Amino acid sequence: MKILDSWIRDMPQQFQGKQNIEVLFRAFARQLEEVNTVLAEINDNTDIETASGVNLDHVGDIACLSRKDALEILRKKHNTEISDDLYRSVLRYKVLKNTSECTYEDIMQSIRLLWDTDKIRYYEDPARPATIMILFPMTDIDEPDWTVGRVLAIKPAGVAMIY
Repeated sequence: MKILDSWIRDMPQQFQGKQNIEVLFRAFARQLEEVNTVLAEINDNTDIETASGVNLDHVGDIACLSRKDALEILRKKHNTEISDDLYRSVLRYKVLKNTSECTYEDIMQSIRLLWDTDKIRYYEDPARPATIMILFPMTDIDEPDWTVGRVLAIKPAGVAMIY
């Protein structure tokens, strides 16, 4: 037990090796280890990266984003099931949106999270000063264009943005 070992190491020299004190330490350490195990489980079940099912829905309650609301952000039909991984991505986006300072990095991260693409490019056009230009990868004519009809919810402050 880690806790017991650290307590015995921290105990003053005059009390080390005393059977009665070590028995008390052992009893308290065992109970504290159980509490730490339960807390680790709670952290694991409520972490946005590891939660699943109902526990992920509870994380969504904290972020004020239900699965139904996530479907609206993704522009999907309301009767569609949303997987935990997709819901987790939208939750990360929502957390970023709520805590964003609207920097270039925040905007790029939100696009990566929401549209699941790393192939976006930033460039500047001298003909359009104070404008952020975001270029998405080309899509095949048979594939749906995932930029159509979406509004970027994280907008830069003080400059325009075209994507």
